[in-house]
Amino acid sequence: MIISRFKSKNFSDTNDNDNHFYFLNFILYWKGIVMKRSLSCMKKGAKAHIQSIEGCLHSKRHLEEMGFIPGTPVEICRCCSKGPLVVTIRGGKVMLGQEMARHIMVK
Repeated sequence: MIISRFKSKNFSDTNDNDNHFYFLNFILYWKGIVMKRSLSCMKKGAKAHIQSIEGCLHSKRHLEEMGFIPGTPVEICRCCSKGPLVVTIRGGKVMLGQEMARHIMVK
């Protein structure tokens, strides 16, 4: 069932690096391993759950006060490569800089 879903994905519009990334994610998912990535790597409209917050104690505390607690669902409303991200979390919208978004690991 999982293999058939993976084989049905159309790779014609992606490059080889994306193909390797999807294949690696499939293998890790199949083995029960979940990769984590930073919130700054996500695209507009993507939904995820916060896995952990990395960085110094001050950064962790600041993000937790803003509502970024592990297990909380988030959705990217707006993002650009060099500008801030707008994230929907706990029913509100929060704007984060790229540096702060790099501290938030999601799955």
